[in-house]
Amino acid sequence: MKFYLFLLINTIALSQSLQINEVVSSNSSIFYDEDGDTPDWIEIYNANNTAVDLKDYGLSDDFSERFKWKFPEIVIQPNDYLLILASDKDRNNIVNTWSGEITIGDKWNYWPGTSEPSTNWNTVNFNSSNWNEGVSGFGYGDNDDNTVLNQIISIYIRKTFTIENVNEIGAMLFHLDYDDGYVAYINGKEFSRRNLGPENSATTYNQTATGLHEAEIYQGGFPEQIIVDLSQVPLQTGQNILAIEVHNFSNTSSDLSCIPFLTIGYTSTYENMREPDARINLPSTYLHSNFKIKSSGETIVLSNNSGAIIDSLFTGLIPTDKSKGRTPQARDWKLFDVPSPGSANPEAGYNGFLSPPVFSIKTGFFNSPQIISLAHSNTDAKIYFTLDGSVPNENSNQYSSTLTVSSNTPLRARSIQSGWMSSTVETETYLFGEKPDIPIFTLNSDPKDLFDTNSGIYALGSSASASFPYFGANFWQDWEKPAQFEIIDTNGQNYKANAGIKIFGGWSRGNAQKSFSLFARKQYGTSEFDYPIFPKSNIESYESFILRNSGNDWEQTMLRDGYVNSIIELTGVDYQQYRPAIGYINGEYWGIYNMREKISEHFISSHHDVPTDKINLLAYNGGFEDNLETIHGSKNDFLEFIQYVSSNDIRNSEVYNVVSDWIDIEEYIKYQIIQIFIDNR
Repeated sequence: MKFYLFLLINTIALSQSLQINEVVSSNSSIFYDEDGDTPDWIEIYNANNTAVDLKDYGLSDDFSERFKWKFPEIVIQPNDYLLILASDKDRNNIVNTWSGEITIGDKWNYWPGTSEPSTNWNTVNFNSSNWNEGVSGFGYGDNDDNTVLNQIISIYIRKTFTIENVNEIGAMLFHLDYDDGYVAYINGKEFSRRNLGPENSATTYNQTATGLHEAEIYQGGFPEQIIVDLSQVPLQTGQNILAIEVHNFSNTSSDLSCIPFLTIGYTSTYENMREPDARINLPSTYLHSNFKIKSSGETIVLSNNSGAIIDSLFTGLIPTDKSKGRTPQARDWKLFDVPSPGSANPEAGYNGFLSPPVFSIKTGFFNSPQIISLAHSNTDAKIYFTLDGSVPNENSNQYSSTLTVSSNTPLRARSIQSGWMSSTVETETYLFGEKPDIPIFTLNSDPKDLFDTNSGIYALGSSASASFPYFGANFWQDWEKPAQFEIIDTNGQNYKANAGIKIFGGWSRGNAQKSFSLFARKQYGTSEFDYPIFPKSNIESYESFILRNSGNDWEQTMLRDGYVNSIIELTGVDYQQYRPAIGYINGEYWGIYNMREKISEHFISSHHDVPTDKINLLAYNGGFEDNLETIHGSKNDFLEFIQYVSSNDIRNSEVYNVVSDWIDIEEYIKYQIIQIFIDNR
């Protein structure tokens, strides 16, 4: 007890200078990091009139482990703010200075690709003294070349660069103006490749690029920016080698270009650093902790380098895209509608976040009318409710006495009080009649979001064509609306969550019963549906799934999906899990649906343990490149593959080996056998 009293006194005494000032524990769209992600974040404020060096200070979500994450050598100035992204990425090398390590006009050693270079040509220990020397760019044909070459298929270049202290590198950028394909290496390790076969595959000097790519700079542009993954390249203090091979599309190509840039972000400043090329878009970098903030609430602890606690905060439940912070003058803790990372918080805020009302009866099937009461622990809070699926607000019915429900009804309610953030919406659905033997799926959403002529995703709208499948209708738009769903499972368990919903499918959108995609997103309250929707699968959480109307089988059996699954289940080929369910929308019976896994980068990642940033997912809609939609990642590698197999004879064993490195041929054969067997046209 004495120990915790000391902590309290210590916090009060020291937090006047260095303070936790603002926290966001569920960020869906208000702040993006250098990777394009939306992490949680913690803001530190220096209220003192002197600067503070934070080296070896601790930040943690655990009182017993105060140095869970340590600050680097970084100074926070008086009345200044410092943002730490609670992303679990563990980055404490924030860039202080950018250096144009390699740029256009630098000297390189080069080897014209008229014969094979030594196998270790791209390593630090290789002696390139017998290679030619020239300045970049290298090539011919575009008048952008400082070192003009003869018409050749390839060129190999290498250059030494020196790193004073490898531990003080916070970021590295690579740009290459090239024509038509390349592979780039640092100290012998490949880190970037375009139009030259699959990653880490061997190349030969007379190998042609698999696709065409025109140089950018001579046309007034600038090449693609590659952010080098520092964990994947063997950088070292002292001398390092950047080595690049560039290949033409054919031996009769009219041009070739090779103009490299390497830009390094250092956490310290050194003498004689060179300014990066002005055309390079230098990214912002941030400090990242090795933990995230639990959205349900946890304690954040700030300690000095001796382990003494400077400040601490129990975050509590903070709504998505809202923040908890101190008011600038009174220094009171408030909730803010609009977070202010890196700047002063507003003076006005909310006292807290109301809990939702408590329902006396949960979702279920009933044979007789039910009397339902709603309650809240705060007697000053008012409860508002709706019975049609819409979100309640202060203009909705105010609860004053028990409600009697005798027919299918979605009851949605929330707590509202002046000076407090309104609660989340709580929903229970009451169904009457004989309970089915298969799962029940209830979907509740504002009727306007579903059926309104102007905004409803289920409606024909005002622009629909007259004939099936009614192209131009609202349900052909890529609109997403908020909703709540609940699964009443056959095992006696219920699972409910908020979600974003879209109409899903092809021509079956024209059917009276339409399919839905459901998405877990932070903005709706959860980034995953934590429930084993498909008992046969070992996956227990999903980022998305589908309520399918059975597609083209809607007017037939509505069970072909399940039948095909049972056929291919043991083949090892990927397939979507299937489970039939009875659907209700805003309490109204909506027929039989098939719950299905949704094919996405998360589907592939979950089934094959592959990081989503390593996945390229495309959708083919007939035709070719113009109708090839990028769902996730990039289509460049696929187009490169198609270009390669189109311009090479796969009966050649070398070509076949390249293709077998690119795709799993045995799995492709299995896939085609299944498509032929089920006559999928």
